[in-house]
Amino acid sequence: MSGFAMIFGKCVWVPPSPKAATLALAYFFGTMPGVTPGAYEDGIRQQLVVAGATQEAASAEVKWLVGCFATYTPDDAHKSHG
Repeated sequence: MSGFAMIFGKCVWVPPSPKAATLALAYFFGTMPGVTPGAYEDGIRQQLVVAGATQEAASAEVKWLVGCFATYTPDDAHKSHG
């Protein structure tokens, strides 16, 4: 997927595959009910390994990606006022 990047919070991530991109989006937005964070992380980690990363490098990248999710803060225009 060269040339394709995703922005999560204050980070830019280049997913190793379309499946990894879909998993990351679903994880970030929480769109798959009943799927645990660990399941998302395992899926993304597996995709990184399939793309050639070592288990250690894949784990480090998933940890970094989860940290990126935490840097997202909606601006006032996107906050719920309920």
